[in-house]
Amino acid sequence: MTVAVASGGITTPQGFRASGVSAGIKANGGLDLALLVSDTPATAAAVFTINRAQAAPVLVSREHLSRSGGVARAVVVNSGCANACTGENGLRDAREMARTAGETLGCAAEEILVASTGVIGVALPIASVTRGIRTAVSSLARDQGADAARAGRLDVSVPPADGQRAHARRNGRLFVRFQLHAVAFYRQRGRRRIRTWNLGRNHAESLCS
Repeated sequence: MTVAVASGGITTPQGFRASGVSAGIKANGGLDLALLVSDTPATAAAVFTINRAQAAPVLVSREHLSRSGGVARAVVVNSGCANACTGENGLRDAREMARTAGETLGCAAEEILVASTGVIGVALPIASVTRGIRTAVSSLARDQGADAARAGRLDVSVPPADGQRAHARRNGRLFVRFQLHAVAFYRQRGRRRIRTWNLGRNHAESLCS
């Protein structure tokens, strides 16, 4: 297998748009809500943490993939609040994120995956988040991958790459991977695939490996 890394971002493949906005989750006013959208329904698959304590976004995204039959249109990622250890209220907020995104994009809530990273045990400011989602939809563009990457990251001293593309050839087939924080899109034989997971150490290996 040969691998070549090229410059690019999450929106480099045709058919994907992204945005990153400030929804008011972070006290410093920084970018904290990212949206990735496939212009057409994408074949979707996911691997999730196997920890016993699973955050609301993990539970909701798993539920949505099951209900949609493995189809997704978008991923909403917020930083600044993990929406973890938040009980039924957290589940309600995660579902509201998906509902708002689906309503604004014109698709079913089950076709939206959600992810959150940040402080544990704190409730999402859901009114601010839903406003941010609507703003993010109106800001979607092919050249906004870098802002989406910044909006979906943890507050760490070394920021992640805005986007990285890896070409891997195995058995004559070409796989292309684009990563954004906790989200990865795959394209295989002209079909788009989405993978999303909760950050942690115990994840399954890549579906394309």
